[in-house]
Amino acid sequence: MDHIHAQKYQHNIKKPPLPQIIHNWHGSIGNLRAWPLELNRADGEEPPRFKLSPNFKKKKENNQRSLDIFAGYGLRDAKRLREASFVAEKWEWEHWENSSPEMPEEEDTPSNYLKRIDDYPNCRLELLRAITKRWGALYKEWYVNLKIGDLM
Repeated sequence: MDHIHAQKYQHNIKKPPLPQIIHNWHGSIGNLRAWPLELNRADGEEPPRFKLSPNFKKKKENNQRSLDIFAGYGLRDAKRLREASFVAEKWEWEHWENSSPEMPEEEDTPSNYLKRIDDYPNCRLELLRAITKRWGALYKEWYVNLKIGDLM
């Protein structure tokens, strides 16, 4: 299992603490995906805007092995990557993208950005929106495809 929004961005943040709701939703299926281990390792702890973005290869452009691993799973572009991650293009992707700050290419995302509400005021809300929307979409998908309504 892979956390779409990596644990490092919410784990071990003590002072000031993050709201409990972030911890609660962070561990839910809305933020988890069944993902091959080698793809999980190739992503590392990238924030969702890089894991799932049209430029997801940006951080890997100097690592041909990582690119080959993704291509081996048929993940040659961001649309396929998001489909495989069950992230809807139209109403969900923008929240994942905005759940972490946009940083200059040469800078890494600060691991404590969620607690820096003055610097990154919308990231917490966008993260919760992304996770809860995906959570609802997953349950709807299961409900429809497993025909739960027909059983009742």
